[in-house]
Amino acid sequence: MPRSRRAWLSCLALSTLLAWPPAAAARAPSQAPATAVSRATVTLGRATVTGQAAPGADLTLEVRSAAGALRGGDAGGALPFIGVFSLDAVDADGQAVAIVAGDRVKVGIDGGAAIEDSVPPLTIAGDADTDTVTGTAAPGAAITVTVSTGLGAAGVSQATVADGGGRYSAAFAGRADLQAGSTLRVDHVRGPFTFRAERPLTEQLNVRLHGATVTGLGPNGAVVRVELRRAGQAAGIGQGTAAFLGLFSITLTDPGGAETPVQPGDVLSVAFGGAAAVDYVVPSLAITPDAAADTVAGTAPAGATVRVTVGTGAGAPAQTATAGTDGRYSVGFAGSADIAPGTTGQVAVVERRQGLDVNVTRAWGVVRLTVRLGESGVTGIASPGDPVRLTLRDAQGVGKARATAAVDAGGAFGGGATFQATLANAAGDPVEVVPTYRLELRRDGESVDLPIPRLTAEVDPAADRVSGLAPAGVALAVSAGGLFNQRTVTVTVGADGRYGADFAGTPDIVPGTPVTVLLTTAEGHQVILATAAAALRVWPEAGRLDGTIAGGADAAITVTDAAGQARAAATATASFLGQFNATLRDAAGNVYYPRPRDRVRVAFGEAVRELTVPPLGIEWDTAAERVSGETTPGGTVTVRAQPPAGQGNAAETRAVDVQDTGFYAADFAPDMDLRAGSRLQITYAYPNGDRSRVDRILPYLDVQVGGNAVRGYALPRADVRATARDGVTTVGTGTARAADDQSFDLRTALRGQPAPIRTGQRIEVTFDGRTLAVGVGPLAARLVAAGNGWAVRGTGPISTALTARFVDSGGTARTVTVRTDATGAYSRTLPGGIDGLAGTRVEVGHLDADGHRFHTLDVRPRLIAYVGSPRVDIQGTPLGSVDVTLSRIGGGAAAGAAGQLDTAGAASLALAGAQPTIAVSQTLAAAIVAGTAADPARAAASMTVADVAVALDTPANVVRGRVPPRAGFFGRFATVRAFLRGQAAPRTLNVPTDAAGAFTLDTTNPPGAGQGFALADATGIEVVHTAPDGHQTIALAVPAIRVWLPWATKR
Repeated sequence: MPRSRRAWLSCLALSTLLAWPPAAAARAPSQAPATAVSRATVTLGRATVTGQAAPGADLTLEVRSAAGALRGGDAGGALPFIGVFSLDAVDADGQAVAIVAGDRVKVGIDGGAAIEDSVPPLTIAGDADTDTVTGTAAPGAAITVTVSTGLGAAGVSQATVADGGGRYSAAFAGRADLQAGSTLRVDHVRGPFTFRAERPLTEQLNVRLHGATVTGLGPNGAVVRVELRRAGQAAGIGQGTAAFLGLFSITLTDPGGAETPVQPGDVLSVAFGGAAAVDYVVPSLAITPDAAADTVAGTAPAGATVRVTVGTGAGAPAQTATAGTDGRYSVGFAGSADIAPGTTGQVAVVERRQGLDVNVTRAWGVVRLTVRLGESGVTGIASPGDPVRLTLRDAQGVGKARATAAVDAGGAFGGGATFQATLANAAGDPVEVVPTYRLELRRDGESVDLPIPRLTAEVDPAADRVSGLAPAGVALAVSAGGLFNQRTVTVTVGADGRYGADFAGTPDIVPGTPVTVLLTTAEGHQVILATAAAALRVWPEAGRLDGTIAGGADAAITVTDAAGQARAAATATASFLGQFNATLRDAAGNVYYPRPRDRVRVAFGEAVRELTVPPLGIEWDTAAERVSGETTPGGTVTVRAQPPAGQGNAAETRAVDVQDTGFYAADFAPDMDLRAGSRLQITYAYPNGDRSRVDRILPYLDVQVGGNAVRGYALPRADVRATARDGVTTVGTGTARAADDQSFDLRTALRGQPAPIRTGQRIEVTFDGRTLAVGVGPLAARLVAAGNGWAVRGTGPISTALTARFVDSGGTARTVTVRTDATGAYSRTLPGGIDGLAGTRVEVGHLDADGHRFHTLDVRPRLIAYVGSPRVDIQGTPLGSVDVTLSRIGGGAAAGAAGQLDTAGAASLALAGAQPTIAVSQTLAAAIVAGTAADPARAAASMTVADVAVALDTPANVVRGRVPPRAGFFGRFATVRAFLRGQAAPRTLNVPTDAAGAFTLDTTNPPGAGQGFALADATGIEVVHTAPDGHQTIALAVPAIRVWLPWATKR
């Protein structure tokens, strides 16, 4: 439910608490006139109330407990013409509220007539053996019981009356067959309300051991709540709604938002639609596969039917067994499946608990390690459970690196039993796996030692042969070639420890051809060596050289010009796989960008390889969809074209031989539309496999209408100048230097002040003798109040599709398409999931015929108060002028500030006045004026400074603080931001609080999965409180830094 309703709910809570009389519960249900709400259906256990009212009417929903406390509400409208409505009850945190017996439901037209009634008791259950439906209702109530089977199948109904004790029974034998998939429903019509209880014959819960997501089947539309208890304490919780066909999927999390995987022995408490919870103790499902005997044994609940599968897919071999009184079972797969290291499978049991079918599954795997020589990554197979601990030791047994990895649990449809890890030393640096090292895997009950064997590969392109050294007698799988022309040759290493694999032209091995050698140990573990034939590649516009040479070789790189003068140099050490990458620098240490006819020389070991940098001219004709240029004759130019970033990753590639004249041309019509922003990769290849690569983005502009930003792509390191003209008058200019990746970002200004870009202007951008000119068409966007929510309204080109990207106060983003009408106007309410609170922003944009982009931005005003300081941050319409006032608690202005928002709609101001320091409970107000004098856009915002505090104990690495408390399991945490030295972005922590909102944080052991840190390594700590309307109060503290003063040392 969008959080835009929270503000409505907060106001509603106050007004209705004052206006709600205790005697209201005793009033008879109102009879709604035809012009108001005519009928409403309330389904117990669900949050949704449906019905019919006056077409187009604005409606409100209130749900209160029997004691009169407001539980939830909603506001919305009835559909035009037909008057159908659907309202969802949510609480102040935006969580769905399951309506239960005893609640009082009120539905009314905003400011008009309403209907209300108390929800009567209603339950329903079925017996498939007797085809009988039973349940409870209000004593003497006339009810209708319906049984339906299958999607869209017509139901069979029967009317009955509850007895004096509220019990009822309806027999369907001979008329409806109750079976799995049947849906049961009971309706109690009372006045304009229809009260309903609905559920499947059997509810289901699917539990994946060691996974945090539970799925299942419940009453369609019901709120499903699952709580996980471990050792008697709440460890995780999740809530969702049984959607289409009653299916639900819920991820269990702790109060800080971290996922809580289900472990054996946990207790899952499952409640459907506010009904009594069912507790289920999760079994262990221990499993032991035996690769030698092709059997799988394990333990399960005594008497349970266990199903074990090997592999995946519909045809995977499967066996079933019944667990004995001691819980043990065993199944054999001899002749149907070969269980070996790396084999994976699934084990499943089904148990029934109080009308709930529980399906528990677990992935399993036979341990296998896979390492790649010269790399730090390790992958493997193991059964999910405790994390695997990896240790890499050298030949002397000294530990070189460690890693811990969680084994993937898989999901409801299988999978899992895999893990991956990166070996790192104590400093966190990755450590490569090399021969003579030993990799150890340890876990309770499991121990694997993998000695890393000697394995080399030498690639001879002339002979199409791969040869090298490996342990004598082992079998190797040697592969050469790319994705579509790969071939694998199996060879056995000779007694002298040498091997050779001949490919005889299939494929034709050339410099750069990838080669992989796979060694499988006697225990089934895998050691992989990946390499390639030697080759060089120069990047003239990036100042880099990379390629493949002898593995582990030290390379000395020099660059000379056509006259033989030294221009640049570099050194590099190739990886174990022979890959290297070097940045070329001149004598002054600056990056050197190789020029045509420069000579690049790479010396490594006894070998030398040289490359002449070819000229590589690049021109483009977007009308003809052609890329062309001049270069060195005799080679091949490959051009790969892709759409602009964000417009898809489809690619077209053209390879053309360079003519004797040195000219090349790559035509992309009709397969690719070349336009502004299109991405090109141009590679020139010499016959010997050496290459020169240039990446190019076709020049592109992104103009902010209403702001003063002009961004885009020019040419690498080009001086860019933008001029905004209104007719022949220059109304703004800006300059920037393009980066190595061609990007630039400038601001237009006039006489030192920001110059907003307006409709009707012309933007001219010049660089390297080229000019891009675009006309600014109509484009505007404003966030405005619309009914009980917000909408964006504005103008654009007539009958044009616009892209609107919404980002709400919490960072949630949604992108939708809107279309202007015949007058150029458009309107769009906020999409679902966008809260519409203060700080919500929308960016509306479109592309012109050449692919250049125009966009405009609006921001709902937001205030951010730094308590204990004069600092105020403001967000609002770009380039708007802003006036801020801080009021005393008793009234009257205490301080103020004025300024201008930047082109992103942000400003940070320092208050000045008699009392500029912001204190708790003071009021901040801001007035923003943007747009033009003829069409001003005005906005205002205000907030009350919240009770937020922070204190640091730097030596103890402790942060203490306080935020306003919130109700509920998820509400009791504070947002803490730590600004750490050397990190560009702050680290955000969700810290649990007590009922009063107080918390204590040990920074060396923070909540969640991140590593701890010393408080002295932080430059600042912020405690952030976001009010229900989106405004924020921040308390900031700076850790104390101890300074040692030698003259103050005691002697």
